[in-house]
Amino acid sequence: MYSILGVSSYQIKRIPGTDENGHIDKEALVSWIEQARQLLHKHARGTIGDQYIGQLLAKAPEGESGMWPCEAVCEAIEKTASSGIGQGFSKSVYNSRGLHWLGKGGEQERELALKYDNLADRLYHDYPYVAVVVKEIAKSYTYEAKCRDTEAGTEKRLRTPVGSW
Repeated sequence: MYSILGVSSYQIKRIPGTDENGHIDKEALVSWIEQARQLLHKHARGTIGDQYIGQLLAKAPEGESGMWPCEAVCEAIEKTASSGIGQGFSKSVYNSRGLHWLGKGGEQERELALKYDNLADRLYHDYPYVAVVVKEIAKSYTYEAKCRDTEAGTEKRLRTPVGSW
């Protein structure tokens, strides 16, 4: 996908517009996104391209205020308000959890849901579209927590000897 943009996925080490100090120039990032989207749409890769852009933006650092994603990335996502970028962003955040050990029930997922719920609440006033994307991440973890709770309850019932109910 990145080859359409003239780079390989290995060449993109940081978010476009990032300087040597790690600061992201919002205007440079927005310009890169606009150009990338034009090229991707020209080559009939707009939908998947938006998802790749979203995955890249999910690697954003915290902003100076401690908000995540940083302000420049929030503003860029807000400006495009692309559902594909939002989906790619969500997928990347969800997958960034990596390999993990599941405990009994959905406690781990509830903690993650609360974390992303709180982030969405902080973002809502200034970046409503980004807040919706982050809120969807929280909802997915809430759903997963319910599934884990159901699995734990089912396991418990299956191990309980007959007649001891």
